[in-house]
Amino acid sequence: MSNATMLSSMLLASSPLLLAYIIALVVAVVFWSDFPQTCALVLGAALVLLLMTFIQPIIQQQLYNAMRRQGTSMQNYGQLVSAVAIVANIFRAGGIGLLVWAAFTGRTSAVTPASAFPTLPPRIPGPPIGR
Repeated sequence: MSNATMLSSMLLASSPLLLAYIIALVVAVVFWSDFPQTCALVLGAALVLLLMTFIQPIIQQQLYNAMRRQGTSMQNYGQLVSAVAIVANIFRAGGIGLLVWAAFTGRTSAVTPASAFPTLPPRIPGPPIGR
C-alpha cells in the first residue's frame, strides 16, 4: 500500500472529526466580533485538534517507513507509535481544555433566587378555613 493511500485512508476514517473542527474554525471566525475571547479559545482549540488529526498519521507513517527501511522490530515500532500517541493525546487534552475554558469564559455569575415562585405567607395553625 502506498503512502498516499495509507494516509488518505487514515484521514478518511477521521473525516467526521475533521468536519467538526473545520466547522468550529468557521463559527469562531464568524462570531469573532461578538465574542472575541471565546472565539479565540475555540479557534486555538480547533487548530490544535485539527493539526493533531493530520500530524499523528503522518508521523506514524514516517515511523513505519523508517522501520521497514532499517529493519527495526515491530516491538520498537509499537513503542514509538505509543509514544507518539501519548504526545498527541496530551495535545488533544489541551485542545479539549481550551474548549471547556471557552464554554465558561466571559460569563457573569447571575444571582439566582432561592425559588422561582413567590414566597407564600406562613401557615396559621388550626383547622382549615371553611370546614
